[in-house]
Amino acid sequence: MTPSALVPARASLALALALPCLTGCIVSETEVPTTSVGVEVADKFLHRGMPNNRNWVAQGNLGLGLPTTWDDGLIDVQAFGNLDLRDRTGAAWFPNGHGGRFTQIDFITAYTHDFGEDAAGLVVTAGAHNYNLPNGESFPNGPRSSTNEVFVRTSVELLEQISLRPQVELRYDFDQADGFYGRASLGAAIPLPSDLTLGLEGGLGYSSRGQSWWNYGVREAGFADLRGTVSLSYQFDAQTVITAHFDASTIVDDGIQDWFNVISIPEENLWGGIGVQWTF
Repeated sequence: MTPSALVPARASLALALALPCLTGCIVSETEVPTTSVGVEVADKFLHRGMPNNRNWVAQGNLGLGLPTTWDDGLIDVQAFGNLDLRDRTGAAWFPNGHGGRFTQIDFITAYTHDFGEDAAGLVVTAGAHNYNLPNGESFPNGPRSSTNEVFVRTSVELLEQISLRPQVELRYDFDQADGFYGRASLGAAIPLPSDLTLGLEGGLGYSSRGQSWWNYGVREAGFADLRGTVSLSYQFDAQTVITAHFDASTIVDDGIQDWFNVISIPEENLWGGIGVQWTF
């Protein structure tokens, strides 16, 4: 990671670590915080329909959930890292030559409030997301530095038996892109025998001109990525969940599609992965 990329990463990490101290007046002293750790291996890494790496990657996440003094409120601090497993990324956005290195590091801080059954199972999350690209200066379609987004996400529960939830999310990049990205999706978690859960999710994203320039390299506003996911999770024990997933994504907007053809990156992608998540 270059020194210039380390500055925002360190600042975001310091903010995330300091948050529990700064919010001592709202973090519950009686509820127990939760810690989560996860690892995954996947054959591709996509972001909003753009293949960042079309070769093998390993990804890790670390989270801290802090219950608040407000009923059903949670402060969540997370870190995410993507590690390229090979030097060649294929027809993708990330540059070659970084096998065995982290090529994206994110820090997320958010507050979630569950309004409960009286509000039709409404859940609202708002927060900030910091993206760090250690090799952004060597991107094939122009340099990219670290950037920051704020976001709000809402969902309601339609069917409790299968946890059917429509969700709407809006993100605004106030830093490098100066643009927004919105997404509407529908997901379900269907309980199966033997501690298995079948997950289904489909969603469509919309990208503004600024966000499209940052994420795709073209100033074109429109419906961006259409994505579907099928997953199977196994509750191994009280702390451990093992999940395998299969994903499909395509770019919807004709203008963005044409640009993908110009830069020789496929707009249609299939990929899968398997991972383990521990919660304590």
